[in-house]
Amino acid sequence: RCSRGGKTRALKEIANRLKSSVQASVIFVSFNESSDISSWEQVDPLGALCRRIAFAACRKRNATYDSDFAKADVKPEQIVEWLGRDPRILLIDEMSNCNSLLEKSTPSIDLAFFLRSNFLSMEDQYLVFSSHIVSTVGQVSS
Repeated sequence: RCSRGGKTRALKEIANRLKSSVQASVIFVSFNESSDISSWEQVDPLGALCRRIAFAACRKRNATYDSDFAKADVKPEQIVEWLGRDPRILLIDEMSNCNSLLEKSTPSIDLAFFLRSNFLSMEDQYLVFSSHIVSTVGQVSS
């Protein structure tokens, strides 16, 4: 929770270790650094997450978020189809940068439902995230 406390580094290390030790899709996304969430994305945090998942899955060398994915239209259904029923672990850095998670609004409910349905509700589905705000836990878990 501490600023400059190593949360991003810890999540990246966990992701790298998991990739080499588990039979699951390990997806690391960030709402920080080179894929910082833009103000226009705040109205659709689920779309913002889906773009970052697609970027994380991209096999294109030298792909950059800004030039290749920032304006892409990636639907939740496409992500669900790509994931299939395979085991998966989603690691989200700086989830608290999605400001709408602090509100009881349709966009935050849609994002929470997507995360619960696809990364928490069944066997072999996991979600790990970092946040500067503890209260984001309530939106995802309720």
